[in-house]
Amino acid sequence: MSQSAVADQDRAAAKAPAAPIGQSVVSLTGITKSFGPTLANTGIDLCVGAGDVIGLVGGNGAGKSTLMRILCGAMWPTLGSISFAGEHVNFADYGTAEAQRRGIRMVHQELSLCANLSVAENFFLETPQDAATRPGWRTVYKARARAALDAVFPGNGIDADAEVGHLSIAERQMVEIARAAATPGVRLIVLDEPTSSLDLDRSKQLRAFIRERAKAGLAFIFISHKLQEIIDIATEIVVLRNGRTAWQGQVADASIGRLVQLMGGDANPVHQHAVSAASAQDVLVRLSGPLTSELGRDIEIVRGEIVGLAGLEGSGQKELLHRIFSPDRKQNSAVTRHAQAGFIAGDRQKEGVFPLWSVLGNISIGALARRPALGLVSDRANREMAAGAAGKLRLDDSRFQSNITELSGGNQQKALVARALVADTPIILLDDPTRGVDIATKQDFYRLCNEIARSGRALVWHTTEDAELLA
Repeated sequence: MSQSAVADQDRAAAKAPAAPIGQSVVSLTGITKSFGPTLANTGIDLCVGAGDVIGLVGGNGAGKSTLMRILCGAMWPTLGSISFAGEHVNFADYGTAEAQRRGIRMVHQELSLCANLSVAENFFLETPQDAATRPGWRTVYKARARAALDAVFPGNGIDADAEVGHLSIAERQMVEIARAAATPGVRLIVLDEPTSSLDLDRSKQLRAFIRERAKAGLAFIFISHKLQEIIDIATEIVVLRNGRTAWQGQVADASIGRLVQLMGGDANPVHQHAVSAASAQDVLVRLSGPLTSELGRDIEIVRGEIVGLAGLEGSGQKELLHRIFSPDRKQNSAVTRHAQAGFIAGDRQKEGVFPLWSVLGNISIGALARRPALGLVSDRANREMAAGAAGKLRLDDSRFQSNITELSGGNQQKALVARALVADTPIILLDDPTRGVDIATKQDFYRLCNEIARSGRALVWHTTEDAELLA
């Protein structure tokens, strides 16, 4: 089969009806999940019909990820039942393979692609079938990957032969979404923070694809902390709080303020702080040369400032943060830094967490790295310092001894922010710091950033949420 024939076949499959609108796809009833004395889910009911777009919201640790793992067969509940189109299924016989056989796919917040394989090879892993026994299977899957990416994200420019580990986090997110959408027989796609690394245009493309496919009967569960995004795309919204259903209803009955309050947040806006005029000795970073040539002047970042980096994804924001963090020491360098800098990585997996370490270890390394090589280390002092930073972000210090990977993605991000706080550097560089973080924590974080700036430190902030630049 030629590449063009495969592409035409896949485009036709993408537009084919998934199921009659309104027909039940899957129902969860009375789902309860306990981890020792901790209840992650308590008595949750969730029914998904063909064509539904259910917005699932809740704070970090509200039980969203646990509920979705149960739905996708990665975990069994303590109590509860599951049925497909009215057919009851015993959880003892239900796992990831059975969930996939019944058409359920999940795009995880922490992406699950094989970094050492190409984009096309990752598509092959999802649906190998018998293609590997036929000559030219790589060509088939290259065409399949290309067609799937173009269907969801037109003009994406991703090379199907590219090794996934060399792609940006936004490109990897696009690949994983397209791979799930292209799976034959898919009836329900769970999207966990699918736009957390996408810019505004790519997010709009994804929402347009969801609307189109929902009309054909494909169901979606859309998890996001971007509440306006939820209101824009969902037909129904489910709010979880402390492992329970706090509210469930039609999107017409929801508002951002109401959802924030249901999740336990503060609906009041965060006020900006005033920055006083800086003197020459307050300059912490200077940008010059080709970086500022079009402005005709240097850019100075001073104490007390919060500087936002705007622009389309891939316009150089991340590269500028890295250049400030590790500036060229040459005399005529375009980036000059006059104080130490801390870095909050946006790509948790590649640049952020130490996956074999505890939560406490991941936070306290920020301060330990600045101590003398032969200095004494106090576990008690480390814990007290980490607890102070974590408390400002609503990160429970009772989880300090847990492995960092046991936390939700949003709570992992809180740990990275806490690491930068305990490091106490004059400059803090933030690469999309609120990716995957709930609205209540975002509000705490905005207030904290204002507090940090008032203390005389400078923050340089890149975000994929344009609204944050005005927060």
